Amino acid sequence: MSHAIPEDLSLGYGLVALCELTGARSGWLQKGPSLIDSNLSFAESRIEKMAEIVDEMATSYAQVDREMETAFFGFENHFILAVCERSLRVVLFFPAKDHDLSTLTDTITAARRFIRKNRPKILVTFEKTQAVFLKARERALSPSPTPVAPERPNPWPKIAPRLTEILSEAMSTSQAQSLIDRTLEYKGMPDGPNITEIAKVSREIFRRITIPAQREELVAKLEEILKEQRLV
Repeated sequence: MSHAIPEDLSLGYGLVALCELTGARSGWLQKGPSLIDSNLSFAESRIEKMAEIVDEMATSYAQVDREMETAFFGFENHFILAVCERSLRVVLFFPAKDHDLSTLTDTITAARRFIRKNRPKILVTFEKTQAVFLKARERALSPSPTPVAPERPNPWPKIAPRLTEILSEAMSTSQAQSLIDRTLEYKGMPDGPNITEIAKVSREIFRRITIPAQREELVAKLEEILKEQRLV
């Protein structure tokens, strides 16, 4: 398999070229849980859901200090290959009957090279995609020209220490802080979630508590904080 993909292609055409090079039927590109580009024929909402599943899997491994570099999912009529460079991931769909699995190593190499060579382009596209999404959401939330109330300060700096304190009932304080920090890093939120994401991210962190009874007790304390801060 030749690994040469022209470098002057747009990101979308580059993804198509990668599929043609590797024999993939289609694929998508994501950063964290966010979909950046895709040439699948599925509804975008379905692709976004699959991208979230891949991110949740990668994040779960990260919680135990294991980076997910590749993931292989085999089904009756097709298989899926996810190649990861930290939060950037290429996911490729292959027809199970036609693809030669002996070339899998070459396929992984080609996908990883694609991510590394296109990293600046991918990040720029991601920022543009996020900006469009935020503008669209802003228009949806503010359909009329009525005056907008002053923006509420983000309570995360006050909430984070309290989450660490609660998590410390199930693990050491350093482990609790590390769990929070790693989750935020892999969510692309190194400075903490915005106010609309605090409840979702906090609940995801607490789902990492392994003992069910202990998790249930501590999640109840988390929900009290979220209600207190008017986040639910």
